Amino acid sequence: HTAQPDETLLRQIQSLCTDTYPDPTTRSIVTKLSVSQVVHGEQTQQPFSREPSFLKKEAAGKLTPAQRGTAMHGFISCADHTAAQRDLEGEIARLVREEYLTDAEAQSLDRAAIVRYYDSALYREISASSFVAREFAFQAQLGAQDLSEVIPEIGSHRVTVQGIADLLFAQGEGFVLVDFKTDRVQPGREAERAAVYARQLQTYAMAISRIYQMPVRRKVLYFLTTGQIQEVTE
Repeated sequence: HTAQPDETLLRQIQSLCTDTYPDPTTRSIVTKLSVSQVVHGEQTQQPFSREPSFLKKEAAGKLTPAQRGTAMHGFISCADHTAAQRDLEGEIARLVREEYLTDAEAQSLDRAAIVRYYDSALYREISASSFVAREFAFQAQLGAQDLSEVIPEIGSHRVTVQGIADLLFAQGEGFVLVDFKTDRVQPGREAERAAVYARQLQTYAMAISRIYQMPVRRKVLYFLTTGQIQEVTE
């Protein structure tokens, strides 16, 4: 004897499988974006190539400029800077030993730029702060006020925006956001180059302010090649 189907349950399942959103436009709205996508006005995920361009090497096995930049960022984010000030080569050797850097990356580091950073007013401010976060990963939900240019149909919906800030430190009643750049910029032209990154830092600051309910009072680009800082204003 075969049991009869539960008609009520069947109707519930059919309803769940055929239900539609009250607002059809929401089907085209992404639920998560990176800061890069917000800055460049992109709503779609780009597929990875088989070999990203930053992994390709120059002739004779040398690191590409992008790889050297990645190595400098790796040092800035992973080094024990107090130890590095006392013994830079010793700290670089530790990073290689503990596999934060490869031998090639360690050799490519711009020692003069690192020493110049330690002599900077910015480094002294960071060292004096009670809160310092390196490679600060964040997610924040933003709405039409912030994303209408990127997602015109966003309406009352909210989208999660995520990113990673190079460095964030507390100062007074707020934060200072720092982005380290390895661009080969000519001395005196830092402001011109900073304009390229202004919207990125503004989006970072907006998201971090929402998370902590505290203002990001300063947004700073530090150019490692020249040892100069450039403040990003609204």
